[in-house]
Amino acid sequence: MGALKGIFLLLLFSAFAFAVDAGQERMTAFHETILSSFDYFALPGLRFPVKERKLAVASWWINQPRLSIEVRREARKLYFLIIPFLDHQDAYSKVGSISAVCEDGSVIRKDLFFPGDLDWWGPPAIIGDFATLGKGWSRSISVELPSAIGNVVELDLGKERKVERVIIETNGRYPALGVLSLLCLR
Repeated sequence: MGALKGIFLLLLFSAFAFAVDAGQERMTAFHETILSSFDYFALPGLRFPVKERKLAVASWWINQPRLSIEVRREARKLYFLIIPFLDHQDAYSKVGSISAVCEDGSVIRKDLFFPGDLDWWGPPAIIGDFATLGKGWSRSISVELPSAIGNVVELDLGKERKVERVIIETNGRYPALGVLSLLCLR
């Protein structure tokens, strides 16, 4: 199954481009996602912009296990909309992390576990009873999209800080994390 997942990810994200700028990995391009066309979708009090059906991916399968995205905004909380491309060998383990690097030198990090922080990528319409959506696998809000499950992951900064950049990393060979959107709330 791991080999099939690798082939799927390589085919899905083969056009994903990135650049190295002064030793820092930096996202410079997005790849089209498998989602149907829509501009926004809403959760209670939160609205995530999704840019032209695009997503950025962190994965060892595409030699991009770490994304660094410039933010340069004041925030107290960050909300990430993530599609976790996980498999059975990722169950009951740390699959990645999200971090905020702040102007004051602090780094706030949250490790991501499956189960616990994320639901599996597959919606019930596609994978049937194997879907984890609504079965208590995740403490995060999960949203069924047309062909994937979006997970809303909160990173609480404790107080308002100027966030210079965020870092999304995968842990291990197989997990992949697709970032659809990021919200900075004061």
